[in-house]
Amino acid sequence: MPGGVAIRDIEEGEEMSICYLNMENRMKTAGERKKILRQYGFFCSCKYCTGEEEGEEIRRFQELSRMLGEQRGAAEMVRLCLERENILEQVGAKLVGELLT
Repeated sequence: MPGGVAIRDIEEGEEMSICYLNMENRMKTAGERKKILRQYGFFCSCKYCTGEEEGEEIRRFQELSRMLGEQRGAAEMVRLCLERENILEQVGAKLVGELLT
């Protein structure tokens, strides 16, 4: 039987899934994720990919990413990077578990 490591407790009989998107692509809008998945012949109907739940974290992550592309001082760039990294930590496990279920 194949092994693995869980990042949370899994209930007996609970369905498990795998996300085919890397972390950067998981933090894109529902429409952008749909285009990426479609390239590989996948269609996802979870609440994130249908746009039913976009999440404040995803919107903030996108805003931070745009801000990082602008001219800013070093201290501000570091602050933005740290905030973006914090969001990835907060939602990473949640999205891995929920994105393609």
